[in-house]
Formats: sequence, structure tokens, C-alpha cells
Amino acid sequence: MPELMSKNKTIVNKYRKNPTEKLAAVKAVVADIAKRAELEEWGISIEPKPFSFSARILEKPMLVIGDSKRPTRVITDANSFQNQILQPISLTSNGWVLLYDADDFKYANLLFENLHVASEKLGTSVEEPFWIELRSRA
Repeated sequence: MPELMSKNKTIVNKYRKNPTEKLAAVKAVVADIAKRAELEEWGISIEPKPFSFSARILEKPMLVIGDSKRPTRVITDANSFQNQILQPISLTSNGWVLLYDADDFKYANLLFENLHVASEKLGTSVEEPFWIELRSRA
């Protein structure tokens, strides 16, 4: 098994590209496609220059811990969830809503049943929701 993993890493590393290399590869493929005579015959043209736009990187999501009303811990990885985050609450009878359409009632009911079973294992409870049937999608 370690030998297979080593081979896989070698293959992955061989084909791994940085963003500049990836963009160059995409540009090359688009340029090749744009040269095809069939496209001209069909009246199709491709702009080989990629579309550009401005963006920003969003901040890391935060967790609310305990009774705090403000986010207090950054989610960085699975270890972020090791400590107790919030006290579980019960979803009381008609204290919450489950929306569904007629075609998906069986899935909505299955969701409710699974939440109910899971809640008992988590030390809380999920009671019957207020069911709202939406108009059919069709």
C-alpha cells in the first residue's frame, strides 16, 4: 500500500500546476479550439482572452461560543469543533416550521423522523413541526 501511495503522489506532483501554469494551459486549449475551421463554418467565434474580474477573499467564518452574542472563534479546521459551542435547544411542538412541496412530503417526513431520533442521542428533542406545504414546482 505505501508503494501505491508513493506512486500516486508522484503522479499528482508531475501534473500539479500553479495558477499561472493553469491559466496558460487553458489559454492554449482555447486558442487551439478557436482555430478550428468548423467553428467558422458554423458561425461561432471564441474570444481567446479570458474574462477578468475583481474579487476579495472572505474572512474565515466564526463560531459563537457559550452565551456570547458575538462570534468568538475562527473556524480553521475540524479541531475548531472540539469544545462545546452552544447549548442544544429543543424544537418544540409547533415551535418550528418544515416547508415542503407535495412531491417531496416523504423526504420532509424522513428528515423530521431522523432529526427526532438524532435529537434524543444529543440530549435534546425535536417535536412535531408546523407543516407548510408549498405549491408544486411543476
